[in-house]
Amino acid sequence: MGRTTQERLYSHGLGPSSALFPQDITKLLGQRLPKYDFIVQTSAPTVVNIKNLLAVLDSLNASQPLYAFHKGSNTAIMTSQFAQTVHISKELFNTLEGLQSYAKPEHIVTLDSNLFAPCNADFKKPTGFLENCNTINLKLEAFRKMDYMAKDAVSFSGSSVNKLITAPPSKQRKLLYGIFTYYSDSTTQRRNLMRFVYNKLLIAAERGVDVRFIFGIPKTEAEKRLILEEQKQFGDIIVIDAPEAMNEGKSFYYIQQTVGMMDNGTLPSYQFIAKGDDDMLLNLRGVMDKLAEYDPNEIVYFGRSHPTKFENFGMTYGFSIILARKIAAETPDEASLRSYEDAVMAVLVIKVANNTKTTWNFIDDRPQYGGWAIPVTKKFWEFII
Repeated sequence: MGRTTQERLYSHGLGPSSALFPQDITKLLGQRLPKYDFIVQTSAPTVVNIKNLLAVLDSLNASQPLYAFHKGSNTAIMTSQFAQTVHISKELFNTLEGLQSYAKPEHIVTLDSNLFAPCNADFKKPTGFLENCNTINLKLEAFRKMDYMAKDAVSFSGSSVNKLITAPPSKQRKLLYGIFTYYSDSTTQRRNLMRFVYNKLLIAAERGVDVRFIFGIPKTEAEKRLILEEQKQFGDIIVIDAPEAMNEGKSFYYIQQTVGMMDNGTLPSYQFIAKGDDDMLLNLRGVMDKLAEYDPNEIVYFGRSHPTKFENFGMTYGFSIILARKIAAETPDEASLRSYEDAVMAVLVIKVANNTKTTWNFIDDRPQYGGWAIPVTKKFWEFII
């Protein structure tokens, strides 16, 4: 919002950010923002019918300091004239509902109750706000009721989504690093954070690394639509044609299908293929330095090794391309894939590697850090840039 840290800390000591929003916005009107007649705030679970909202706003006098509040949907409608007169009192710790106390009685607007309805109610012509649409599936149905979205199911498959993958700068790449994820609000935030860290801070592309987010086929129509929109925006998602379930073969199908995509030109050629979880961060500089010591045309199975078993922990592991191709050529039955995914992949490695396998620690446990891992006692930034 263009304010200094001191200004933000001072303001947020005066009240919740929702109540501070109007007076903050008005400072920017006509400068960094256009001049608006009205400011409307509502809660995240509320879906708004813009056409009906505009009809309500057209009935109000924008030159007056008007304020309206609806408690059920936590919706406030105010004129910019009102917002410009608000000065939060520290003692009141105002909420949106509390802002109403700053309006004179003749400037308080009572909203028609027909303007609001529960999310699961039948949509009626005057409805402007559907309340308590707490899930993405409820929001999708709300948008459909308002005719914002078609009622037909979206076309969604691995091939349809993967054709939108952004091409890397060269056809020959060193490492495909697939981050296993699924759709939720929290994982979406993780993906956006990882895009910044891997692409901007760890300069993945310059190291010959393509970071991709790996989804299975989601269960709901809303998730399909949101994943498709995310792919259109970033082009860094690979969808595996298998149900979204970690321990039902996702890792095997990831290797099998990405090898197939390399062969049909959907993906470039990679020397190594790895997977990781979306709740961990990989030191790309250290990993790429270590991978440079190995021949991708030899059997290499790398990761954080189990102390007593021949397997690498599921948080992250990978294969040389020759080993990945051997695994991809296997045809395991579905029952054998329904187990802990890291153990399943280790069994496949043992089967195809003919005892010529190489394994090394991708991530070392404290305090036995290798020279390429990130010691916790040193500054993180010294090791990633």
